[in-house]
Amino acid sequence: MAARSNGFGDREILLRFDCLIKTKTPKFEQYYTTRTEADFKRAQKKIIEVWKGISRGIFIPNDGSQNWRCKNCSYKKHCDEWFER
Repeated sequence: MAARSNGFGDREILLRFDCLIKTKTPKFEQYYTTRTEADFKRAQKKIIEVWKGISRGIFIPNDGSQNWRCKNCSYKKHCDEWFER
């Protein structure tokens, strides 16, 4: 969406995800993808709704508090407090 709004709207944009796979023998993989106009509209609508929630102070905790990503998350305390209420 950013590339489109910065002068590349008339081109097909190919996205590449570079992934480091952390296994016993690490490997590097690349995945290519494109996005349709429907994908952009869906993302834009979701972004607007999330922004409305943020603006209203709505907090939706992650219910996967045992998730590996939660361990170092700066919002973990807020999630824990929310569940304790």
